[in-house]
Amino acid sequence: MNSKIVGRRGEHLVAAFLCSQDWHPVISDADGYDILATRDPHILRVQVKGTLEPQKDKERSNRKCWKWTIGLGCRKDILIPTDHYDVLALVALEPNVIQFVNARDVNKKTFRTKPENLHAGLTGDTWRAITDAL
Repeated sequence: MNSKIVGRRGEHLVAAFLCSQDWHPVISDADGYDILATRDPHILRVQVKGTLEPQKDKERSNRKCWKWTIGLGCRKDILIPTDHYDVLALVALEPNVIQFVNARDVNKKTFRTKPENLHAGLTGDTWRAITDAL
């Protein structure tokens, strides 16, 4: 499956979750974010990164982990995240789990998560942490 389809699947999964939380998401092709989510009086720009399956983590061991590369454009340039988005959504597509990260906490190019750390409650827990800080 090509990366554009993986990305679109991730965007739709995040949008569906946001709807379930009474937010109003709009999937957009804006520069720097994928979804504009509103819930009066708040507006959040959400950058979505999706992946299909765990990958071998060559840097650390032969273990597999969920891995997302963060950045903009084909070279994945690292810019100041808060200039482009407010929330980063890391999507593991096959278990349909989302990990939300505040853009202020994005300080690396690659995010890794062990398979055992992706659990059913992670999506709600990390979204609550985002919205509680509003």
